[in-house]
Amino acid sequence: MAKFKTSDTITIKRSQINLNPINPKRHSEASIKLQAKNIRKVGLLGGIVWNRTTGNLVDGHRRVYALDAINGYPDKCEDYDLKVEAVELDADTE
Repeated sequence: MAKFKTSDTITIKRSQINLNPINPKRHSEASIKLQAKNIRKVGLLGGIVWNRTTGNLVDGHRRVYALDAINGYPDKCEDYDLKVEAVELDADTE
């Protein structure tokens, strides 16, 4: 089997995540509310990919937006723990 990069599952603080400004996807309030409802019902399933190198979110923006809404971040809570798949990518690869 060929060797390739893998991610590490770690827990970080929400404040360590930069929402990637060049994320091509735009999520509506309705889709974020639906995601939050689903998280409340079944839990947070699936990966949120975070780049250790830049601190940017690579994948999982809608999940993070929904978790922010659930937790009241940043207005009602200062921070919260979040399980992510941590990768190390240069800015071009990201």
